[in-house]
Amino acid sequence: MTQGQQAEILSTVVRLTGILHKVAATADLRLATEFYRKVTGGPLSAANLVEIASASDQTIVQNYVEAWSHVVEQVFLAAETDAWRELLVPQESGFQFVELSMIAFWLGWFDSPRLSVTDVPIPPPMEEVGITAHAVAVGKIVTTYDARAALNYRALMEAAAPELQAAIIFWFLSVYLVSPRIGLTAQIEAHRQRAMDDFVAMHQTEQGAKIPPLINITTAAAFRSAYLMDDPSGFIATVVDHLIAGSHPRVAPKAWGIERRAVEGRYGAVLSAWSAHKAVYRCISPLLESVRSQDFRGFWFGGPKDRANAELAPEWQNDSIRLIAKPALSAATLRDAISTVRAERLDVLYFTEVGLSVPTRWLAAHRLAKSQVTGYGHPVTTGSPFMDYYIGGLDIEDRDEKYRERLIVIPGLGVDTAAPPLPSEGLQRFTDGVLRIVSLASFDKLNSKMLGAWGEILRSTPGRVEFHLFPSAPVNLRRDIKLVLEQNLPADVLHIHYDAERQLCIDTLAQADLYLDSYPFGGYNTVIEALSVGCPIVTYKGRWPYQRVAASMVEKLGLANALVVSNWSEYVQTAKRLCADAEERRAYHQALTRTRIIDHFCNTDAGAHFAAAFEWISKNGPTKGPPMVIAAGEAPKALV
Repeated sequence: MTQGQQAEILSTVVRLTGILHKVAATADLRLATEFYRKVTGGPLSAANLVEIASASDQTIVQNYVEAWSHVVEQVFLAAETDAWRELLVPQESGFQFVELSMIAFWLGWFDSPRLSVTDVPIPPPMEEVGITAHAVAVGKIVTTYDARAALNYRALMEAAAPELQAAIIFWFLSVYLVSPRIGLTAQIEAHRQRAMDDFVAMHQTEQGAKIPPLINITTAAAFRSAYLMDDPSGFIATVVDHLIAGSHPRVAPKAWGIERRAVEGRYGAVLSAWSAHKAVYRCISPLLESVRSQDFRGFWFGGPKDRANAELAPEWQNDSIRLIAKPALSAATLRDAISTVRAERLDVLYFTEVGLSVPTRWLAAHRLAKSQVTGYGHPVTTGSPFMDYYIGGLDIEDRDEKYRERLIVIPGLGVDTAAPPLPSEGLQRFTDGVLRIVSLASFDKLNSKMLGAWGEILRSTPGRVEFHLFPSAPVNLRRDIKLVLEQNLPADVLHIHYDAERQLCIDTLAQADLYLDSYPFGGYNTVIEALSVGCPIVTYKGRWPYQRVAASMVEKLGLANALVVSNWSEYVQTAKRLCADAEERRAYHQALTRTRIIDHFCNTDAGAHFAAAFEWISKNGPTKGPPMVIAAGEAPKALV
């Protein structure tokens, strides 16, 4: 988009802002609806405007969002009308005014004074005030509150009229868990934790039939909020099984004939997050390539094949597999997507991740193949009754009952990767007396406890310090991320690198003294990159694989006692020790050679073991039982 086009759009926004205030003043529902239909999903939508508007133009966009908020209040939530039904009561295909129903998110984006910050109130009883006044009270809650306010989710749901509960669930998943978008304070995290606990307690036993299609609102951002919990499995299982799966009719499995067909070893995968630069692709593709052939079915939901070929890694484009490309998934196209996958009558369907994208969240909640499988691409557990197996690593897993799926473990980490790039030629560690600390944690892995630990480490380290962060954040979040980081960490030591090339990351690590792994969402590719250039790490070991991969690598290298911790106090003390002891760091620099790291963790035999697991699954179909260890050339056995 040219600067001239942007200027024209913003000029239109200014004019439309004035018109919207007039629409609100006259409570004209017809005009409000007409304007909404013209702007939703287009260049005048809030989502587009925050992308194109420069910092100096943000006030224009904020005024526009607040004008729409005025329309919501004066038109859709006017007490003398019943227009609230169009805003708060979904139809078969979902909410008619989705963007307006998320207006609190956009108010939160701009820290608008129209956003409420007091504790979320409980609406007056419908029996006392009537449905209209009751609905207006609920509407004001879901269009003016976010996680800055404390929420008693259970009390709010129990007080709400049944026909309004879907609007509260919508608001909870699409606003409360994701706004403020950079909510890295202990108070906001506590608000979300309590609300998610209530959410699970209320909905985990429901079958979801009364919940309308939520395909457009169970966002990846809500799932990311869950991954900052110590144990997100209950929340994810509740959303997938009882809300997503239960909100759309499912066909009985016997109608598909999958069980009656002889085993043929026909494999396929839902290829999401599958471009070459994605972390999911880098750690899962070496495994899936072991079962890839010209007959392998790859499902891509994002448009026609030419667009798929432009986005997918070359090894997975249409000339190397049987690629089946379909439009982006929506409530309207879900049935067609299900039918498309089922028509291939697969023995094993693998999901490269479940949770990052709409297609994976929705398709994983349905029976599409004889056996359905996932692994370390993203989820802790899918929560779906139709996901049969979870393939993990023997070095990471134990018999702790983590998964709803049956666990299969293969030797090693359960993932694999190619050797990372070499540092730039001639690059050496500095000898200038500056202590250099690095984290490659993306912005959505940041949280208040970790920032607090980092701040304590940096403030207690004597001498000159540089802290290099690579948060990989969208442009429109960078200002807020910088403010949050500077509130928690000494501003004079911060070096923030956005959208840095991978080579810069490698070079920075090669010159660094210490790498701080993130928690509760830790690293894998980034940790291998740090270790491969001799940079020691401090890693916090938890229960779930994404909290254990780095620790498992360090343990395999025989360094667990020095570098692996189990609480934040140990994390801080270990980092302080390493910062103060140059000789200990130098010993790690010498011991962590590139050859040693590649031999241990890159281009391993994991692909052969993964193929053996696929063969076993194809032969046995869905089964229940204890975790199984499957290794190429060996008889399967129970994990002990």
